[in-house]
Amino acid sequence: MFRPTTQQCVSKLPLAIILLSGAFLRCYALDARSPWWDEMLVTMASRHSLAYIFSLSSTLEAHPPLYYLLIKAVTLVSSSDEALRFLSALFGTLSIYLLYRIAREFIDENTALLAAAFLCVNPLHLILSRGIRPYALHTALFLLALWCIARLTKDGRWRDLFLLCGVNLLLFWIHYLTYYIVAAQGLILAVNMLVKSSPVTRKQFFVFCTVTAIFALPIYIWFVRPSLAYQLGSVHHYPLLKVLYFIIYDLWVSSFFVFIGRSLADLIYHPVFGSLLTDFMYVLPLVGCVAFRFRKPKFATICLTLGIIPLVIILIMAPGYPLRIWHVTWITPLVSLCAAMAFFWLPGRKAAAPLLAAGGALFILIFQHALYYEPAPGQSTDFKLTAARLRPELPPGALIADASPSGFFSAMSWYFDQSPPNPLRVQSLGPDTSPAMLHLLSGFILDDERMNADPYVRATMGDLGHVTQTHNATIYTVPLDRQPIMTIGEQLGTFTLPVSPKEFYSHVFRLQNVRTVPTQILPPWYIVLDGNHTMEGGVVATQNNTDASFEFVLENGIGDKPLRFSTELRYLNSGAGSRIGLFARFDDEPFTELAGSAGPDRNRIFRANFSRAKPFHRLTLQVRMYCNDATAGNYGDNLRSLLFQGLAVTVAGLETAPPVSSAQGANSRPAP
Repeated sequence: MFRPTTQQCVSKLPLAIILLSGAFLRCYALDARSPWWDEMLVTMASRHSLAYIFSLSSTLEAHPPLYYLLIKAVTLVSSSDEALRFLSALFGTLSIYLLYRIAREFIDENTALLAAAFLCVNPLHLILSRGIRPYALHTALFLLALWCIARLTKDGRWRDLFLLCGVNLLLFWIHYLTYYIVAAQGLILAVNMLVKSSPVTRKQFFVFCTVTAIFALPIYIWFVRPSLAYQLGSVHHYPLLKVLYFIIYDLWVSSFFVFIGRSLADLIYHPVFGSLLTDFMYVLPLVGCVAFRFRKPKFATICLTLGIIPLVIILIMAPGYPLRIWHVTWITPLVSLCAAMAFFWLPGRKAAAPLLAAGGALFILIFQHALYYEPAPGQSTDFKLTAARLRPELPPGALIADASPSGFFSAMSWYFDQSPPNPLRVQSLGPDTSPAMLHLLSGFILDDERMNADPYVRATMGDLGHVTQTHNATIYTVPLDRQPIMTIGEQLGTFTLPVSPKEFYSHVFRLQNVRTVPTQILPPWYIVLDGNHTMEGGVVATQNNTDASFEFVLENGIGDKPLRFSTELRYLNSGAGSRIGLFARFDDEPFTELAGSAGPDRNRIFRANFSRAKPFHRLTLQVRMYCNDATAGNYGDNLRSLLFQGLAVTVAGLETAPPVSSAQGANSRPAP
């Protein structure tokens, strides 16, 4: 049995300290800070079907669906913030180890330890290793690909080529920028193929190109191309120089050196010395790049090519796209490696590396604790805290309407679903509900989307009612003047059921699991499917894959006179497998389907005409809705992909209208 010697254990101690420091920084207090909006998008999508996730990745989401599928698998065990973030923390820690192994093999042990220590305390890498986003996983896979291609160009072994293709396959399913990274890999292999001293052969280059095409084209056709068409066609674009500034400036800011320089400058309180110190820290990674190129020219060329070429391609192919530093987070290990190379001359690097990791971790825990491990004061996206404070204000059975930015209800429902019943989903109202109080709930998801719902509530309800402010949400509690039954008088005429909260909740006879949502003007950054930044309002189901319904009742106030009814229902149904139908019955007779729509449906109106010669006391019109979650129609959910937008019923004497029963519209059926 192999037993390591004391000397071997001591030699591994620096790496162990670095890995333990990195793991602690990434795993400590994972639930302390509420998920930000982009994290919530992942969590909310994970509760939906596979069809929804695939639809999301081909429309609203730029990235292919593998990370969403992994998070969905995690939710089968736990839906807590710690569990969902642990996946990123695990891959973030793995990246530290992979960088160490790569640098040890192609540079030396001391540089490898120092590079791992820098990545351990790299601020950007730390933040992204504590989030429910694919960037930590993408960085770990990028390092595996770097390891494989560096070995391939060194030894020319087929095993490394096949491993590289396998890692690239995973990368393709994780991040759309993989195409640019693989293009840089192809350039590296092409140059090596032309160099006589390189072991890379033409056959290997051909196999790489062929396998890459087989892997990449289907993903590009299914997900990346349609997704980027939506992304580039609907978001606000930034000037090219501003995008370049974001990349260069934020990359250096993500360097541990600049982070320490700024922190020390803040502690010193000396403007001149603090500024000089910060500028000096900016220069160090650049010095490391030069040293790297001279000491290990071949490996440095590979690293710099994989770091620079994708950025160049991005700027050429998608100029002005609102790129952010986390989109190119795979470069953070390369920055850490360059920083380590700046100290190639320093003796005692092996001892300095664990001290840097442990000391940097201690520095972060003491001086930067609030930045990573505490709720951000005034953070508008603190959904967890908002949900906790909203729960007592929304008792079971509360009648709730939406007056919020799109996505806020979905975020609240994510937390409410973890401790059912969810008051936002369980909605019911009957004719005898008294007193009926309507709670209009408003909130915001981003600092620049703080919504003041006062004008909307005042315009739709006539009064703000009782206003309750709780963290970043506002509840308007307004009494309803219920008139659930409308009477057909001698004048006959048209009766309507509008979708504004006051009219709908006042005149609806009975409802089950539906609520009203307002028309909303979306901000420019919001990704939309059709380029229209106006999101229509109406009545939606409160949850997917569940029957929802409401009823509109007309009472006969003119006796036995034969009547003819013409109905017109306005709707939107863009979701595959979603259904909306109009049913009618007289008194206690069975419901008869008048017309219906099965999505996706381009029609927006269906009409149905029917008559009644027999005496009756009451006509009940029922709208049934079923919102399938197979189609992504919005961030976080697709409930707005199925909208009821109004019902009009015209009543006339039978002798004044043709007695023929008819129906018009999508899947309309004439009443018998």
